[in-house]
Amino acid sequence: MRIPKEISMAKTKKQRTQKENSVLDSIGLSSPQSVAFVLFEENTIRVVVAGPRRVNQMTMTVSKKSLFTSAFSSRSQKGKTSAAGDLKKDILIFVYDSIRRYSRRHYKVKIPLVIIGGNWKGIEAANDAIEKELGMPTILRSSSTVRHLLEIFLSRIQTERTEEMSTVVKKNGLRRKLHFIVPIISIAIGVLLLLSTLIVVVWYQIAPGGFAETVQDTLLWRNSLERTFVLDFQLQGQSSLKDVIAARQLVLTQDGVVEIVPTGQRTIQYPLIAKARIFNDTESELPLVERTRLETPSGDILRTIESVVVPAGESLATDVVADDTDLEEVFPVELRFPALLHTQIEKTVTARIEAAAFRPVKQAETFIKEDELELSRQHLRLSLKDALLTQVDWDRFAKLDSGTLKLINEQLDTPAGVDTDTKATLKATGSLFVSIVEKDEIEKALIRSVLTRVGKPTELITWRVTNFAYQTDTSKGTLVVDAVFAE
Repeated sequence: MRIPKEISMAKTKKQRTQKENSVLDSIGLSSPQSVAFVLFEENTIRVVVAGPRRVNQMTMTVSKKSLFTSAFSSRSQKGKTSAAGDLKKDILIFVYDSIRRYSRRHYKVKIPLVIIGGNWKGIEAANDAIEKELGMPTILRSSSTVRHLLEIFLSRIQTERTEEMSTVVKKNGLRRKLHFIVPIISIAIGVLLLLSTLIVVVWYQIAPGGFAETVQDTLLWRNSLERTFVLDFQLQGQSSLKDVIAARQLVLTQDGVVEIVPTGQRTIQYPLIAKARIFNDTESELPLVERTRLETPSGDILRTIESVVVPAGESLATDVVADDTDLEEVFPVELRFPALLHTQIEKTVTARIEAAAFRPVKQAETFIKEDELELSRQHLRLSLKDALLTQVDWDRFAKLDSGTLKLINEQLDTPAGVDTDTKATLKATGSLFVSIVEKDEIEKALIRSVLTRVGKPTELITWRVTNFAYQTDTSKGTLVVDAVFAE
């Protein structure tokens, strides 16, 4: 049975209307979503994209409203080169660019719906074409309905912005109040602390005798106290001053040696060395300093390795080294002294290579890397420090500061050769600055301190040094001791 065309179109339109209504109800035109509105009004197309961030509006004008119908009719789709087809293309590009420009500018904003409004014949075809071009769901309503929805949506956006601004203003007001309250509270706390400090200082000054000493003794637990003493490293013998203890400073030294196994590899190229004989036909001896220049007929430069003196009327053989490290060989030839050119003795002082000489072949040898040498120094410091500290009788003395060991008179013996098992030796003298104090002196000072407080001798059970620091120079220091006494 064939369904009439009018009934089929009515059903399709009804199904589309139900679908559009469900989509519109699901989004509710609520923030923070953005919605695009496309309005066909007279001969103008208006695209409005409204969202919580901002509202964009773009318009496009055509010469006649009737062109809308011809642009989206089935006839214009057949003839793609017609003016109506070009207008349809321009309309779709305009709508697409207007909506996508908003999405690109606000890349976190999603546009879930496009609402299209128009009252002209063929608006359904325009709706289908725009939906296909954008790839977004669209709904179709009359122009008046879409304008009404647009006003409602813009009103909601404005209301939410007003509420948001009110919240920001309230927060800023609270922040301004805190800017005034916090400094006032800080000043009040500072004044309170200053007054408390002044009260303590005044009380300390006007308190009866013995109170100052009581304040210095911080009670840790029952029969336990903390005492502070001054150490004098220049004092000889027992101190007669209260809370001053004589201490000592020692400089301990000891020689040490550590072996190093070189792991570095390098190639050595030694220069050419030849034997030259120098002739002195003058009546006086001829002194030649080290590295005196001699020149071959080919222009190669040789230099004496050491200073020599050639007697008058005699000759002397000496070693010469090539100035150019790339010189491979030299044969017996006459040599001249460039420094004697154009002088009276130019012809009477000459030299000659006695025998052919060749540059030695390249040799590979081991060497000590810098990190290997530094690691060996660290090992030597540790071993020497342990050895030096054993020189002190720690049953008698208490260690205050052992400082850092210094290595002096370093001597590195590196045997030459290519044997990788060959070991080098690093020799040095370790110097350690140590500050010590006799344990008996600390115990006597503690007992005297307690005797002054309680008026009778008290047995000292145990004690320990909790802190030590030098004063302005290393000649004096401050010592803090915790001690426990019997009842």
